[in-house]
Amino acid sequence: MAARASEPGAVREGGSAEGPLWLLLHELDDASAEPLRRCLAPAARAQGGELLSLPAPALLQARHWSLRMDSAGRTRSALQLGPHRIEGHRLRAVLNRLGPPRLAGTHADAAYQQQEWQAILSFWLASLPCPVLNPAHPTGLCGPQGSPSWWRLQASHAGLPAWPETSSPPPGREGRRLLVLGSHCLPDVQARAAMEPALRYWTSALPAFAARLDLALLEVWLCRDGAGRWVLDRADPRPELRQLDADLVAALLACLGLGPDRRGQVLPRTAAGSDAWRLLPPTLPAEELHP
Repeated sequence: MAARASEPGAVREGGSAEGPLWLLLHELDDASAEPLRRCLAPAARAQGGELLSLPAPALLQARHWSLRMDSAGRTRSALQLGPHRIEGHRLRAVLNRLGPPRLAGTHADAAYQQQEWQAILSFWLASLPCPVLNPAHPTGLCGPQGSPSWWRLQASHAGLPAWPETSSPPPGREGRRLLVLGSHCLPDVQARAAMEPALRYWTSALPAFAARLDLALLEVWLCRDGAGRWVLDRADPRPELRQLDADLVAALLACLGLGPDRRGQVLPRTAAGSDAWRLLPPTLPAEELHP
């Protein structure tokens, strides 16, 4: 049974106080949080560890934070949440779905406090000695929070076909949703059943595109342009994961080091803007891009 901490919504699943620990960080209204908890908790227990599911209010009401640098220049962190003490050496991976801190108060005070908490949480996430999926970004706690135009620009810079930055696709235009999970990229179940040749280009290219932005998890929406090609329309580093089939579960567990081989399959951390991470031009046959 899950033991609830005194802070709102903190849920601990199995394990011992000193065993390996996986964290699921999420918003209170995140509809994907409960399906993810049900998926990850048994896998953590199977490895003698535990999953701690923490909604944002639990983090903001923590009894004690400790962030210090040791003699070797490494940051050590500890966080006290009710009966739970989260220390960096126990952590194996963090699945991070946090949005901007939500604080009550006057407009001016709330804005100032939100900036403070954004900085504290960003620093804490960066200090953790384990994979964080996804790491904080200057524009968001779980990766870049860009407009569709921003994502199209990033795709263009990476050599991927994208919808024009200055306009939006007309309503009703055909679309496809793809999910990047580490080195895997999977279309929706319906699209997977009859995979279009044109989508194979995207399932091959998108993991490297996400890694270029330090993202292990990414939801990407494609649409058809005027020539009938699939092009990138928009993306979201906090993918909707309410429906988890066997393929998605296997890819997700591999990312978090919870798969059969217990090794995370996340692509290496990238250097922003590095040409070494620029995608190569498409080498697939023309029909792969032009169905």
